[in-house]
Amino acid sequence: MHSAVMQNKKYIKFAGRSTVEVITLGSIERGVSSGHRNARTYEVKDPLTGKTRKEFALFPGLTLEDMQKLNRSKANSYNRSGKIPHTCIVDPFTEKKMNEWVGGISAKTIMETIKTDLKTIRKEHGKPKLTRKELFKIRGSLRKALVALGKKDFNHAWAELKSLKKKAQHLPHEVQLEIQPVEEKILDYAKAKLEEAQALLEKNPAKAKMIAGSLAHKLEGTSLEDMAQEILGQIRGRK
Repeated sequence: MHSAVMQNKKYIKFAGRSTVEVITLGSIERGVSSGHRNARTYEVKDPLTGKTRKEFALFPGLTLEDMQKLNRSKANSYNRSGKIPHTCIVDPFTEKKMNEWVGGISAKTIMETIKTDLKTIRKEHGKPKLTRKELFKIRGSLRKALVALGKKDFNHAWAELKSLKKKAQHLPHEVQLEIQPVEEKILDYAKAKLEEAQALLEKNPAKAKMIAGSLAHKLEGTSLEDMAQEILGQIRGRK
């Protein structure tokens, strides 16, 4: 079932624009502790936190903790048959089952049913304000900004973020919530650079001016604007 659907290239492409996949899997802890081949993991570094996650090779993007949370979620309540595999389509607005299958089912059958159910959902709730394609582009820009920051390329990171914020002004609030932590991380880097400039005011004012001067214009309208201008003002006052 997993290889016929979740690893089916056509289904993966279809799901990427049409569904949110939720999975529950019994005895996941036993599989991990026994070293089962389906419990293999690989390490992924989060560009925002710098922390490393161990994600399942069979379920990319999911850690053991993620799977445990899914197993404790409402998703488990939809299978009342007591049999596996069990697949169902759920209306995300009402959280009610629209269709279900017990036992193996083809990817084609699932996709055709989803297309029909999507028409019903769109008719009742309207089209989404943001497409999956647009969301992926936004997340791609955020990753680019974080990668640039990791290379200490503030200019590239800031330009990427500024462009993204301009495009996202009229998008749903949830998009702003994804942008916010990346913006905070970039501003933290800028603040550290300004503190470095501040510490150089006595020993090396020329370098302090170079650092603060390169950031001042970019930081206009941010919480760091006054700090940058204050440093430049102190340098001018020394002349």
